[in-house]
Amino acid sequence: MNRNEFLEAYPITRLSLRLTGATLEICTDAIDDVHVMVSGADKDVEALRIEVKGDQLVVEQPAASLARNPAGSSWLQVTIRLPQSWKGRIDARTVTGWINARGLTGTDLALDSVSGLITASALQFRTVVIRTVTGDVRVQGMLCEEKCALGSTSGAISVQASSLEACSLSTITGSAVLSLRSPFREISATSVTGDLAIDAPVAACFTALRSVAGRLSTSGVSILEEADCAVHFTSVSGNLDISCTDEVY
Repeated sequence: MNRNEFLEAYPITRLSLRLTGATLEICTDAIDDVHVMVSGADKDVEALRIEVKGDQLVVEQPAASLARNPAGSSWLQVTIRLPQSWKGRIDARTVTGWINARGLTGTDLALDSVSGLITASALQFRTVVIRTVTGDVRVQGMLCEEKCALGSTSGAISVQASSLEACSLSTITGSAVLSLRSPFREISATSVTGDLAIDAPVAACFTALRSVAGRLSTSGVSILEEADCAVHFTSVSGNLDISCTDEVY
């Protein structure tokens, strides 16, 4: 079954998306309205609540949908298409489904999943929070103007071709890789066994590594007591690697 809802973009400035077993895609397109497309089993599609409350678009999947299909015998795909000029706040959460966000601009972005993969590309936000428990976090081409928080318990975190002012990372066994296209101000990270690798256009950095068995290695980066950027990494056995890209801005 398919379901389509066309909603006037004004005055929607916030998205609140609460899903259980559904997969979610949020993107922009050359459209004037907000377009919600839903595909899946008849009962799940009909049960999905789509409502505009003031300036907030609420899309909510009843928890009963997950309980009714615990083994994944049913499926639900939700796609939110926004006008390219839309700028606002997005808060999206799933339980087992993956989340894909691309081409979005706004103030605050929060993506959260328990076991789903989270992918994001071509984003520009003031603050970003992306967390998953067992899934991976994969980010490409993100500009975060103020603060970014990324976390995964056992999954890997990968950030490519992005610009971050300040970032906090949290993993247990998963590794984290940050490949940045501009200098950062501060990166703080914690892990148990996961490694942290940072590749950025910085020639000097203050570094604080607290680890029982982990080691620090650098390439083209001088470790100084005073520098414009800082890395704080706490781990039991995770290693920290900091590399300078070819061009320093």
